[in-house]
Amino acid sequence: MTRAAPSPPPPPLPVDEQCDDLCREADARAVLVLDEDGSILGHAGAIRGLAAGVVDGLADQVAAVLLSAARGEMSAEEDLVVTIEDVTICAAPLDAKRVIAVIMSDAANLFEVRESIRAARGQLLRSIAER
Repeated sequence: MTRAAPSPPPPPLPVDEQCDDLCREADARAVLVLDEDGSILGHAGAIRGLAAGVVDGLADQVAAVLLSAARGEMSAEEDLVVTIEDVTICAAPLDAKRVIAVIMSDAANLFEVRESIRAARGQLLRSIAER
């Protein structure tokens, strides 16, 4: 008796859809996935309307996470959290070349944001690789 070959796993959701799911799960204001050049690979939520200082701080935070990850100073399980103009941002490396940033709402819980990032990491990387 021969066994049927296992069916391949379903393709991952597009990055934007995963960002949308993460935004809802983490009760976040917005989610961004960026590469080392600052290109947005996926996003969800209310990105427009952020104050210029928050956008500048987000860029600095993303750069710091990418640099630390590329140097091996920051693992995929670590993150960087900053508050800029009453906006809290949690950024974590997906790998050495990509970062996820969650712009937290007032209702968001940092523990839940961190758990949501960890849970989404593998699927996000798979989606990016299959683009």
